[in-house]
Amino acid sequence: MRAGALANVPAAIFSVGSTALYLLLSFVIPSSSGMATVSMPIMGPLAIQLGLAPEVMILIYVVAHGLILLFTPTFGVLLAGLAISKIEYTTFVKFIMPYVVGLGVVLTAFLTVAMVVL
Repeated sequence: MRAGALANVPAAIFSVGSTALYLLLSFVIPSSSGMATVSMPIMGPLAIQLGLAPEVMILIYVVAHGLILLFTPTFGVLLAGLAISKIEYTTFVKFIMPYVVGLGVVLTAFLTVAMVVL
């Protein structure tokens, strides 16, 4: 695998880009093991070749997947809980989205600092 195209990308930019990529992948692939199988053989070695911490890459994966599970309609536990509570999905999404966005910004900042420091 060649990481030459990303060799001059700062760790902070790579961290934010990886988080965005994992957010998209988490929405498309709701299975955590399926997403790990698809992405980790590429992203883990890529981080290592760029001289970045592979542990932080795993944290980025976990954070992005967990953030998406807070509101994705393919997460059965969420939909079951909303059905039991008699709360419509659209009402729930309108309520939770500001919190999810804020949490995403804070977590991305923490992960970016971790990627730069480690």
